[in-house]
Amino acid sequence: MTSKTSLILGIVVALVSLTALSTASAEGSTDSWKVDESRSTLTFTSDAPAERIIGTSEEVGGQVQWNGDDPQATSGKIYFPVSSMRTGNRLRDRHLQGSDWLNASENPKVTFEVKGLRDVKKERDGERINIEATAYGTVTLNGVTNEETAQVTIAILPDQTVARIQPKLEFALADYEVKGTRGTVGREVGTSIEVEALIYANW
Repeated sequence: MTSKTSLILGIVVALVSLTALSTASAEGSTDSWKVDESRSTLTFTSDAPAERIIGTSEEVGGQVQWNGDDPQATSGKIYFPVSSMRTGNRLRDRHLQGSDWLNASENPKVTFEVKGLRDVKKERDGERINIEATAYGTVTLNGVTNEETAQVTIAILPDQTVARIQPKLEFALADYEVKGTRGTVGREVGTSIEVEALIYANW
């Protein structure tokens, strides 16, 4: 065997080993996933008799502690700044940050802290690992913290060390002491808000 052939074989073995380690890491150990803020987005929807409002945030951050041995033990924290919320109306966006609404000066972030997963369904699709589950934990909004759950799907690509996380949850504004301008909630703004996110994370 020539030295050139030995070198090529060595590189191939190394690449195969790295791929195997990456796959094993995603499936059989605890990894710290960091949210890719440049790619992750969040959408919130308010549905009221007078108006349907769809807003976004493109400043989603956080970390997830993925547990490949026991997915139910997965935990993490996802957050976004109130100041990043956009509804297509600048005046409404400023009002949203005010003391009658989300009080951004006192409570600058909205946070979902994941305590674990339940009802976990896991399957493989080629190189991709698909997870469906209910994430449970707490939401902190307007300085108030409540227990909440979110339906979540996770697609893990071990060879690319990337995961796509898509949570969906709904919560009532009254539970977070969001009163709004007199008469607005229930007429122009929905009494509950639906939140969906498309989150990319790397490890």
